[in-house]
Amino acid sequence: MRARIRWWLQRLKKGMVAHIEMFEKEAGIKMMPQTRARLLANDTEALAAFLLASEWRASLEDALPNMTMPCLFYVGEADECYASVRKCASLLPNAEFVSFPGLGHEVDFQSHLVLPHIKKFLEKLGHT
Repeated sequence: MRARIRWWLQRLKKGMVAHIEMFEKEAGIKMMPQTRARLLANDTEALAAFLLASEWRASLEDALPNMTMPCLFYVGEADECYASVRKCASLLPNAEFVSFPGLGHEVDFQSHLVLPHIKKFLEKLGHT
């Protein structure tokens, strides 16, 4: 995880515009204007501080089996976080896990793929 944090910090040093442009190029997508605006409104120094602090937080792994709330996890199989997300979902007793072959972190911007799973999950909970 520390390598991932260093990677993010290096990107944030170049500024949010550069970060967004690199992400769009790597993912092969163009962000929607409202998503881009929301990301540009972020404070890069605050994000960097959050990332540095998260490196030192304690693991919640031991607590996960006791968390009984329904959870839906989704991740692209090419995402660096894939193994961690899958493991986290496996430790929660009421978690559902969905993976997307061939996609990385950009799966968050593929609403046509993700929304059907979210809707199905919410329907099972009685939230439509």
